[in-house]
Parts: sequence; C-alpha cells; structure tokens
Amino acid sequence: MVLELLLQTSPPRKVSTDVVALTDIKMAFRLVEATDKQILADSTGMDEVQIKRLSKLKPGEAFFFFNKLEEPEEIKTEDYRLQNNIQITLSDEGIKKLSTYWKDKQDKLRPYPECSYVKYCHVTCEYGRRMLAKEVSRRIFNQYFKKDSKDFEIIKKVIPKLRSLIRAELNDEALDDELVACVKVQLFRRIKYHTSIKIHDVTIQKNLENT
Repeated sequence: MVLELLLQTSPPRKVSTDVVALTDIKMAFRLVEATDKQILADSTGMDEVQIKRLSKLKPGEAFFFFNKLEEPEEIKTEDYRLQNNIQITLSDEGIKKLSTYWKDKQDKLRPYPECSYVKYCHVTCEYGRRMLAKEVSRRIFNQYFKKDSKDFEIIKKVIPKLRSLIRAELNDEALDDELVACVKVQLFRRIKYHTSIKIHDVTIQKNLENT
C-alpha cells in the first residue's frame, strides 16, 4: 500500500499539475483566489457549493479528500485552547511567573569574576543597579583616565573619593553601598583593560573585599 500526503503552504497554482493530480490525500484550508479553488476542485471532485464554501472556511475548518471518498468531506477541529482556557499570549507578569530557570542559579547571573569579591553580590546581580553603575563608571573613567594613562597615583586619587564622584553623577537614584561597590567593580575593570596602568588582580580583590 502506498500512502501519499502533500503538505503545501503556498497556493495550489504554485504546485505542478502532476503533483496535484498524483497526490492521493489532500487537505484544503481557506482559499479565496478563483484559480486556486478551481485547481483544488478539479483534483478532488468538488461541487459548486463546496467551491464557494472554500473561501468561507474559518480557522480549524478544512476539506479532506482521499481516493476512497467520492467527494471531499468538510472537517472541523475544535478549538482546544478555547475549551481548556489556554492563552495564546502571555503578559510580562505571566512570563515572569513562569520563568523559573534562574531561581536556583542566581550566582550565575554575576557578569564579572570580580563580583565574587563583593559581599553584596554573593547571591545574585541586580540588573538595574548594574546598568546604572556601568554608566556612572564610564563617566568617571572618562573624566580621570585615558587609554595611555600609566600613573597608578590616579587610582589613589580617585578611589578614596569615589562615593562623592558617584553622587555627582546621579539624578534621583539612591546612593547606597551596593551601588558604590558595583561602580568600583566596573571602574577597576575599565582601568585594567582600557589603560596602561599596571594593577594586579590581588590589589583589586583586596580593595573590593573591603568595600
């Protein structure tokens, strides 16, 4: 026994006549274009009523045909989602409630190795604070450092007054120890990777642990 099924998402006129003619099992959903309807009608033995019905089919409704039928049968699939109250869209709050992957992996959300030295960041990383700290550290860095900076004394000058420098860059945002620590992490990384100042990882670690 040979079972043939054609799955076609483009209009019937885009399929060769041999394929249409030799495909035994056919299922047709809503069609409006006259040529498409006629091709399907000719290959399944549709009558005029069924041809007109093709353009009025709704989601879940279709015509089904195979060689044991004299003419296509109209079939309907019940809306399972409607019957079982299954939503096809989710609100942001709904997505938040269903997003459980990171609940037991909060430590993996810390973006930098240096975060492990900060007591406020042992558990997780707050994204909003990190983005604010990133911008503040960028401004402070641009004010005091350059790519060719080599003098370690600049760091000694900036770090002790970092809290006041951060306060000057804020608008209505709260200034707390967590933000200061996050800015310090990102500032040290900028100094390490974007200047010529030689700063050892041990120095960074000790400073962050004492924050």
